[in-house]
Amino acid sequence: MNRDRVETFRAIVGDSEFWKGLHKPKGILEFPSKIIGKLESDSGDLFKVYDYFKRLETSWSSTAGLGTTLSASLLEIVQKRWKFLSTDSMGFAYMLTPKSMEQQWRPKEKLKTKK
Repeated sequence: MNRDRVETFRAIVGDSEFWKGLHKPKGILEFPSKIIGKLESDSGDLFKVYDYFKRLETSWSSTAGLGTTLSASLLEIVQKRWKFLSTDSMGFAYMLTPKSMEQQWRPKEKLKTKK
């Protein structure tokens, strides 16, 4: 009986479809897991925390590769965590950070400032 299980296991992991199937969730989870790891570190400044949450929210908003139900559940979790952390003063501080302006800068806005 034990030998049958080993042979079944070998057949499964020896099949290239198994590895193709494994790469799909790996690709889906790789970016969010890096962002979550960065959020858990103590070295992130306010801009990074805000930016990481927004990027994480965007990644879970896309249902590419995820079912609609799973995507909605993950998005709900991110939004609940964000509501716990988010304050008006945090938003103001983010907007006053020079990095946020660099991200939002558009060439036509620069043209308006030239005299």
